[in-house]
Amino acid sequence: MEELIAAAEALVTYIEEAPVYDSLDDDGDGHVDTSQSYMLTELTSNLQHAIDDVAPINGALHLIKECFIKSIQTAIQTTRQRQ
Repeated sequence: MEELIAAAEALVTYIEEAPVYDSLDDDGDGHVDTSQSYMLTELTSNLQHAIDDVAPINGALHLIKECFIKSIQTAIQTTRQRQ
């Protein structure tokens, strides 16, 4: 999950910072203007919002996992001490 979030963040950053264009407009005089379409801008924004929503959940799941592992380790140590 962490790798997916990192990859998505890298993609959003690249699209926002690099000259990534998906729309071309020919003015008829031999000049072509490039731009980001509304759709690309919207998709990038939606992806960033999804990352922002998922990242805290991923952090919480990691914390729960760590607590679970510590509980298991404590239970094993307690069992060994009683034997």
